[in-house]
Amino acid sequence: MSRPIAARQARRRTLAQPQPAPTAVSAPANALTPAERERVPAALNSAEFIDTTPVQVYATMFDRGMYLCSVSSMYRILAVNAQAKGRRRLARQPARGCPRANHGRGSAPGTPGNVCGNPWSATSTADLVSTPRRHLT
Repeated sequence: MSRPIAARQARRRTLAQPQPAPTAVSAPANALTPAERERVPAALNSAEFIDTTPVQVYATMFDRGMYLCSVSSMYRILAVNAQAKGRRRLARQPARGCPRANHGRGSAPGTPGNVCGNPWSATSTADLVSTPRRHLT
């Protein structure tokens, strides 16, 4: 019998033997308690921190002398609660509309001012005056 065949058969014999059952992994000593795990989403979803990232929450809380958990733990808890993505602009922001009409101040002559859809809204009066014009005589 050749050496490669003998090695292959020996490997098969060792793989066929039952593997020992994995031992139960105990929780680390510094793991968050269930009460601490409930405080983290409550803090992250509060009105003050609703549209900030966990890094910003961590820094703000740390500046105040409070420590909830690490940033990675915050992300892990948010992922469990399906809140890990898209944390910006969750707070209700005021609606933005068209700017009000300026009625001739800083706009082209004869136009109502800075109004959406007005082609003259981005052009200042100084630009219009400094542009050379051809007069028809």
